[in-house]
Amino acid sequence: MKIIDFETIKSCIKGTQRVIEKDDKLLLRRFTEKQEEYFEQTLNYVNKPLKAKASSSMVLDFNSNTQNLEMILDTTIATTRDKCYVDVYADNKLVSHCGYLGFRDGNIVVKAQFDSGEKHITVYLPNLFDGQIVSVKLDKNASFKPYQNKRKFLFLGDSITQGYVAEYPSLTYVNAVAREFDALALNNAIGGAYFWADDLDENIDFKPDVVFVAYGTNDWAHGYDIEQNATEYFEKLTKVFGYSKIIYITPIWRGDVATREDAKINFESVGPLIKKVCAKFENISVIDGYNLVGSEKDNFILDYLHPNDKGFMEYSKNLIDKLKEKKLI
Repeated sequence: MKIIDFETIKSCIKGTQRVIEKDDKLLLRRFTEKQEEYFEQTLNYVNKPLKAKASSSMVLDFNSNTQNLEMILDTTIATTRDKCYVDVYADNKLVSHCGYLGFRDGNIVVKAQFDSGEKHITVYLPNLFDGQIVSVKLDKNASFKPYQNKRKFLFLGDSITQGYVAEYPSLTYVNAVAREFDALALNNAIGGAYFWADDLDENIDFKPDVVFVAYGTNDWAHGYDIEQNATEYFEKLTKVFGYSKIIYITPIWRGDVATREDAKINFESVGPLIKKVCAKFENISVIDGYNLVGSEKDNFILDYLHPNDKGFMEYSKNLIDKLKEKKLI
């Protein structure tokens, strides 16, 4: 097998805004320097600077006739969750899933075998850990060409959009939607986030065809002024991405509404309230997210808020169906 040089690897990395070569590794960053500086200065979200380093929805995406892939990924803790896994796809089908469960730093050795002939290979990095590329190997005489997507999608939201707490990173709704519509996905979601206009960098060097927004559940849970925050957020968002189609997804069902005493309104009122805000903006479409994930307990982890892999699969299927039904993409 042959080691692929860093410049070649950089050509197929997607879902990042910056790739930094340091200490014989590639560090991948999905937020701008301005956004990271803001995260360091604000106390609005717990551990936000750390969460920003998670490699959520980052992929290596290329065409090759290789029959073998070996990759070493150096991983460090970036969230309060313990699932650190990598998925490898060939022609949109899973061929390898590897990693570890636990709160520790360490290497993942990724290995995958493929059928002969050229195929589209996608390597999904961990959603909840900081994945740093050490090396990538393919067959000695293997071809290599970066894959070209048809579209660009930007995803903005909270922990559910970031990927909490799927074991299979490829199954998050962000990655599933991007795969379905052949889109390059930039995941700018972060755990604990809510409608906060200062999170947006007006000078971002990314021009998406579609911007997905999925805030609201944390606004409700922490008693923030949802209507005011949402209005300020969408005012700035529509200025920054005036050329993009914007799709807002109202909050999915959550099972802890009876135990939250700090919320100002009923949870069921959140979606309609934000939908009313969105109606003020011509280029915002709304998808009702409340029933995208059924309320069955086996769709969620024990907090009945974050979908598990099964819940994400249901979320993805139903969201994709709605996007096609409404002809939004």
